[in-house]
Amino acid sequence: MVNIESIIFMIVSMGISIGVPIAVTIYCYKKYKISFKNILVGAGIFILFALVLERGMHLYFLKINFSTSIILDSNPWIFAIYGAFAAGIFEEAGRFVGFKFLLRGRTEKKDGIAYGIGHGGIEAIIIGGIAALQSVYFSLLINSGTLYSTLGGKLPKATLDQVSASIINTSPYLFLVSGIERLLAFSIQLGLSMVVLYAVRSKKYRYLLYAILIHALIDFPAALYQKGVITNVWIVEIICVVAAAAGYILIKNWDKIDRP
Repeated sequence: MVNIESIIFMIVSMGISIGVPIAVTIYCYKKYKISFKNILVGAGIFILFALVLERGMHLYFLKINFSTSIILDSNPWIFAIYGAFAAGIFEEAGRFVGFKFLLRGRTEKKDGIAYGIGHGGIEAIIIGGIAALQSVYFSLLINSGTLYSTLGGKLPKATLDQVSASIINTSPYLFLVSGIERLLAFSIQLGLSMVVLYAVRSKKYRYLLYAILIHALIDFPAALYQKGVITNVWIVEIICVVAAAAGYILIKNWDKIDRP
């Protein structure tokens, strides 16, 4: 049986992942009159560069190419470096393409915020919201004893066994941490969007490199946690808190920073 506390935290995480981007969009539209075009471009860039291109590369290097998959699977430090820089390069390059070519001339503070809402918001909804909804669905099936009868014809028994064991054995608070992580990631995505916007606006393209490095540094501990090198999830979360706070400070002080 899945702990009822786990299900509650799944629902809370889903609410955070979906509700926060919507709430921020409404707030920023009222305050800044942000453009929905920027939001859509941000969302589209994330889907194309992170979910299609980056994942396509991961599929090749982690699954198809036997030599690279052995190296990356056997060495967690190489895996972490690879994963961190892959995320940084693809997502920040995508941001650059968005601001430089698709949103040409839209380089005000509100444009960066709107793009960041789209980029970070769709990430939160897909990775956090949909995943949490799926976990709730599986949990209800497990607790009602209908997991295998409902999904047995669609998924192998081994897969259902793995899903069931994973949900049941996961500590309830980790489901809540997932939602908090999406909130922090959303703030980080806003901050990184402003860094790349500044690179395009000022034509100081070294800031694109800074954004890639910052992104990689944030993702590096998460990749080590995924591989079991870091065993305390709160180390990863504290790093995310610091990065999210920096993103908030950057946006708050944008007018002071962005001076000729």
